Amino acid sequence: MTITISQQAYDNLLVVDTVEHSQHPDPDDVLDVVYKYPQALGQGYWRQIQLREGLQLEIANLKLNDRMIMTHPEQESKWLDYHFHFSGEHDDKYRAIGGGEYGFCGSGLNPKRKSEASDKNPYLEVVISITPELMYSIAGNQEGLLPPALQPWIRQPDQQYYYRCGTATASMHSIARQIIQCPYRGIAKR
Repeated sequence: MTITISQQAYDNLLVVDTVEHSQHPDPDDVLDVVYKYPQALGQGYWRQIQLREGLQLEIANLKLNDRMIMTHPEQESKWLDYHFHFSGEHDDKYRAIGGGEYGFCGSGLNPKRKSEASDKNPYLEVVISITPELMYSIAGNQEGLLPPALQPWIRQPDQQYYYRCGTATASMHSIARQIIQCPYRGIAKR
């Protein structure tokens, strides 16, 4: 069976169905929250950790009940997102990504599209998100400019966002695995 759902309906379902099921796996960090995935859509969880203002980490570990098609409106992307997929796959008109691959999305205009997510394999994914403002403060030079290699990542709201995907290197895979298996709590974890 295939489920077709709008991004807005999906987001609403996540908020309604998961707020009451949230828990804090790290008692020393109230900004580390695990949410149970809605049973109507699948099984599993996603974990959100706000590392600092403008920098967050998400870990998704779930299995969909059915193939899902989601419709996305045209919208401004305000974050720079790095996705590392251990397993699971999804694709749309603009990108496809599966296990052992990464995707990087810059800021700018995210076009209207449909995406398809498979129910064949469980999803295990790490997402690191950073705001352009924090990127400028970390990587900018004294004039506040990013190095030329990073400049395409940040675009105006009316420009189509930057996107790149590829096969993850062994180093990328190792770092993502360390994030998922982090044994530390509190400040050491951050």
